[in-house]
Amino acid sequence: YQLPTAKVFTGYYIKSLYAGLYNNYSPTDWTIQGWDGASWIILDTQTGQDCKFGNSYMLATTGSYIKYKIVITAAQNNNPTIQTLMYS
Repeated sequence: YQLPTAKVFTGYYIKSLYAGLYNNYSPTDWTIQGWDGASWIILDTQTGQDCKFGNSYMLATTGSYIKYKIVITAAQNNNPTIQTLMYS
């Protein structure tokens, strides 16, 4: 996500697409990163999660960034689908 101006976020909410017991596409491992103008800074890392019903997380590191991204490194069914991602 690229914002019009730099913002400080302290947390985020993530919910995956859940289409029933055998169709869970939840990311399980990821990092949230912020762009400092020269490189991506890791703000939070999660492993072994299940977001089919939605979860809130606090950022381990905060700062003022104009760009934020999520980098998914593992997921259920190897096909992650995010239904909602909100920063707060």
